[in-house]
Amino acid sequence: MKRLQFADFIEADAVPTAPSRVYYEYKVKNWQMFRNDSLSNCTAAGVAHSAMNAAAHAYKTFNVTDNQVIDLYSATSGYIPGNSATDNGADEDTVLDYVVKNGFAGEQLLARVEIDPLNLAHIRQAIWLFGSVYTGIELPLSAQGQTTWDTTVGVKSHWWQRLFGESDSGADPTPGSWGGHCTVVPGIGAAGMTNVTWGQLLPMTNSFWTKYNSSCYALLWQSWLLTPWLAKNGFDLNKLQEFLQDLKK
Repeated sequence: MKRLQFADFIEADAVPTAPSRVYYEYKVKNWQMFRNDSLSNCTAAGVAHSAMNAAAHAYKTFNVTDNQVIDLYSATSGYIPGNSATDNGADEDTVLDYVVKNGFAGEQLLARVEIDPLNLAHIRQAIWLFGSVYTGIELPLSAQGQTTWDTTVGVKSHWWQRLFGESDSGADPTPGSWGGHCTVVPGIGAAGMTNVTWGQLLPMTNSFWTKYNSSCYALLWQSWLLTPWLAKNGFDLNKLQEFLQDLKK
């Protein structure tokens, strides 16, 4: 099946420009870890965080358990609970395709829309329209311990640090040197974004996003789109459904 591209979609609907600051991160009070501190289930945890955000803004009672997230992880990766040899992560495409087909914890995902990770205007617009974006980030070791993910870590006082782009701690800034990770971004402003990761909110700069982001999707949850005060800005749900049917042909 062909993928729905955000660039094509917003051209078709002529959606107005999003405000410079968009923030939806305030509704959820407990983002939950979902065992992502001990399992490589970040892509499943990201689905849960995205669904929680949509449901909270629709004023829906939506409780997600660790087991529901682990069930999604198992269904999309082959993970067998208790068998660490099968804990190898799950790729975003497999997880999102599964959730579009099967739903998650009673919430229906109508579609996922791909966004160019380098197009910050489209990312801002997607967050404004749909509440968050679901992202893949190639984390560098230099991000460990940062309270804001940033490309600048202290002053590089030695010539070899400046030459090789190392931080003062010697941590490797190479994309993916810490590993791939999935987060949800429900907020964006002029200087950066707000991640939901490992059960908490963590800011990151635009320069970090540009250097380390590898993928980005808008997740179109039915609860969000059917809520009048959220499905705003000239967005046409019927047109979306027609668009999705055309993609299946």
